[in-house]
Amino acid sequence: MEVKEIEDLATMARIALTPEEVASMQERVGAVLDYVSQVQEIAANEEKKIGIVHNVMREDVLTRVPNQYTNAVLANAPSTKGRFVEVQKVIDIE
Repeated sequence: MEVKEIEDLATMARIALTPEEVASMQERVGAVLDYVSQVQEIAANEEKKIGIVHNVMREDVLTRVPNQYTNAVLANAPSTKGRFVEVQKVIDIE
């Protein structure tokens, strides 16, 4: 990346960079972008090998009996209230 691009990124991120930090960031961002390019190239090659993958839609069907595990879960809970596991309050609104 060019120095101007690093400075623009720093401005958008609202951070101040010294010239030394700009040079350092230029190297670091360049290394990251090189790595991303390698990953994209590998991904493109894998797509050619595998082909394009499509999401296969299937019918939504219930695969278990409703409340099948409720009693077992409640039996293992330290505290219950009706059909619910009772837990300690952890959020204070104040």
